[in-house]
Amino acid sequence: MNFTHKILSRNSGAWLILYALVQTSQNRRRGRDTREADERLGTGHQQVPDLAIRRSSWAWTKVDAMMEQLTSGWLLLTVPGLIWGASFLFMAEGLRSIGPSGVCFVRICIGFATLGLFRSARRPVAPAHWGSVAWLGLLWFAFPLSMFPFAEQRVSSALTGMLNGANPLFATLVACYLARRAPSRGVAVGLTVGLAGTVLIALPAVDSGHSSAIGIGLILAALISYGFALSIARSLQQRYGAVPVIWRARLF
Repeated sequence: MNFTHKILSRNSGAWLILYALVQTSQNRRRGRDTREADERLGTGHQQVPDLAIRRSSWAWTKVDAMMEQLTSGWLLLTVPGLIWGASFLFMAEGLRSIGPSGVCFVRICIGFATLGLFRSARRPVAPAHWGSVAWLGLLWFAFPLSMFPFAEQRVSSALTGMLNGANPLFATLVACYLARRAPSRGVAVGLTVGLAGTVLIALPAVDSGHSSAIGIGLILAALISYGFALSIARSLQQRYGAVPVIWRARLF
């Protein structure tokens, strides 16, 4: 589960909801194992569950099975990836009604309201770190979430989503820059291949005209902002957890 938590701590929204479901499923599984052990030892309470309890148990058994699949295979990456990728399509649709600034505002509000449903979102954060959380809100949400809608007025949502896949590359580059340390040979090779692929994806749009080139520039600015945000978020999330930090960052 440490691998799952490491992945989820770098994202928000769908990742955090999925993580909460996984945790709930695992807690129920632990409780069921404890009850079964008590019954084998003769310490459990013998009682016949009524129909409602049996139905609830059957439903949670299905949820447990689904969560076990999610935590043991590619679905853990695929499902949030589809949700995350589909956001660029929804942005393109939203631009027809509320414009770029409206899309950014609605995305932040929906994320803030969703994370607010979790009790862990209200864990306290020391006032000494409020400044870092505010910077996180600017660099992870306000600025990049504004850049993407403006970019989609000039390039397609599909291209925007594909270029956003370069997020780990820019996060690594920014981390190396802040640490004043060159990446290892293996990491450097990976960065070179990844950046070459990013250029090949963006090149046709750049050649198609000045407006498309501006759109690519806006996307790259958002990715650089993400890189700095992830560097700030790491220490905050390790100290306070992902949910309270991201919830407050959206508020700022």
